[in-house]
Parts: sequence; C-alpha cells; structure tokens
Amino acid sequence: KLASRKDPVTTTRKVTYTIRVHALDPWPLTLANGSARSQSLAIGWARGHGKRGTTRVVRGAPSEADGARAAKYTFEHEFTVECTMTVHRDGGVKTKGLELAVLAVPEDATPGERVESVPVGAVNVDLGVYLNAYDGVSDGYDVDTSEGVLRAVGRAPKLYVSVAARASGEAPATLRELSSASVVRNVSLSPQRRDEPTEVARDMQGT
Repeated sequence: KLASRKDPVTTTRKVTYTIRVHALDPWPLTLANGSARSQSLAIGWARGHGKRGTTRVVRGAPSEADGARAAKYTFEHEFTVECTMTVHRDGGVKTKGLELAVLAVPEDATPGERVESVPVGAVNVDLGVYLNAYDGVSDGYDVDTSEGVLRAVGRAPKLYVSVAARASGEAPATLRELSSASVVRNVSLSPQRRDEPTEVARDMQGT
C-alpha cells in the first residue's frame, strides 16, 4: 500500500531539549612538580551549525572510584537546544546528534580571557532517544578518549547528563533535582579509534 498525503511516511515536531551536564568521573590525575593533581577541564557542546557553548572551567575533586589516581569533575551546567525532529510512521525517530567534548584548559590561563583548549575526550548523544522524556532522563555515557586515559583509570570515564524534552513554546524542564546519582542507564559508544579526537572536538579548538 502506497502512503497517501493523508497517511504521511514521516511527521516533524519542533522540540526544545533541556540538557544538564552533571559530572565527569573518573578522570586521571596528572603529575606536576612531582605531585599528582587534577587538571582544569570544561565540557564543550555543539548541535548543528552555530549552536555551541561550554561549561565553566573546573578542577576535579578526589574520585570516589579511586581518589589516589583519579578525580571527579562536577559541572552542573544546564542549556537548551531547539530541534526539528523527524518521526517515522513506524514510531522510529531520525537521529539528531548532540556532540559533547572534554576540553583541557592550560594551567596558566587567565580567568575571563579566551584560551585555546585541547580536546581530550568526546561523547555523541542522540537526542532522538529522548523525544518523549518529558520528566527528564539521566544517563552515564562512556567517554571516547585516549588509550592513556583508559589505562590510567582502568576503564572508560563516564560523562553524566540529564535530558528532558518539551514541545517548542512550552516552559522548559527543570533538571536541577536530577544528578549523576539518579542515573538509570549506562550508555556505551560503538568502538572507534580513541587516540583521535572527533570532528566536533577538533572544531572546538580555540573555544
């Protein structure tokens, strides 16, 4: 049976997503003047052309997983993006990617000034998965990073995020009450070369 104009193959919906970046854990400590210390890191995000931003720069605190060699970074940064989502007749949703990058900031950076950050990890979030997440969903994503980071902490670090969807024009969701402690799912990335930054990570250099 061929689809008619009254029976479209796809429909579109304008959706506003509220995303909250909670934490990165664990991330390895670095050696400086003979002692181990945490780096200065931020999380950059990009959605399509011209939609991008970064969290504040933070230093890590000792990780509950292994405080002797790793740190946990708490960001609690919230932002919104508006997307036109394509929904297929069978209920499937076209992929709509949100790129997140772990950015290392030079230790001698001056607060308030633009600096050249170095991408050291990446996560790709499919916003289509959260189309009906009206109350918000928290997930822990494996960070795609270098073999050196993986060896240092013994596993892939996790980036904890919450995502909620609203029809465009409605009041945005509030995700403040959700945190990394409320994560109900763990998400693993498909294998790829971890020693090379993703396109979005390279594009974020200089932010």
